Amino acid sequence: MIVSGNFTSAWVYIVGPIIGGILAALLYDRFVREAEAPGTDDPEV
Repeated sequence: MIVSGNFTSAWVYIVGPIIGGILAALLYDRFVREAEAPGTDDPEV
């Protein structure tokens, strides 16, 4: 662990939030944004 000076699993603390952020952005773009503006399929509107 980080506290004990063993950094073999430190990649989890770096990669985890990055993957989580990407996944959250994709889910937001797919579900929440469509629910906020129904009927606006044209991106130029």
